[in-house]
Amino acid sequence: MDLKGVVSFRHLTSQLREIQTIIGKMLLEDFQTLIASEINKETVHVKATSLSGGRGIDPGASWSESFDGDRLRSVIFGLLRQSSYSFLEALEEAAVGAVKQVMRDVATNFAAVAKATSPSKTAAKKGQFRTNVRGGPYA
Repeated sequence: MDLKGVVSFRHLTSQLREIQTIIGKMLLEDFQTLIASEINKETVHVKATSLSGGRGIDPGASWSESFDGDRLRSVIFGLLRQSSYSFLEALEEAAVGAVKQVMRDVATNFAAVAKATSPSKTAAKKGQFRTNVRGGPYA
């Protein structure tokens, strides 16, 4: 049987490339959504409860129940199969954004605590800190 005359096979290669490109874009979008949802989760409570000495509290339970590792793994393997490594750039951007947000939150919380304390206590603490830093073992 000769398939060269079949018209539907004429553009098959370009159609397959186009479908592969669309699948790659869908996988990348899925990856970005999964990473954004994981990075933006509130993890402070989980970390704080893990320091409580494990008094019957399973700090990883809420995280492991909501985290879909199989889905993330399948998306990553799909991207690797497509030879698409742009997901690493998306991961880097999300991580940098998360670190910046954490730093902003820490600075905001520190400023709120510093503002809540009286100015005389703050000045005394600053002087004590300077004394400890200068007089420490690394001075």
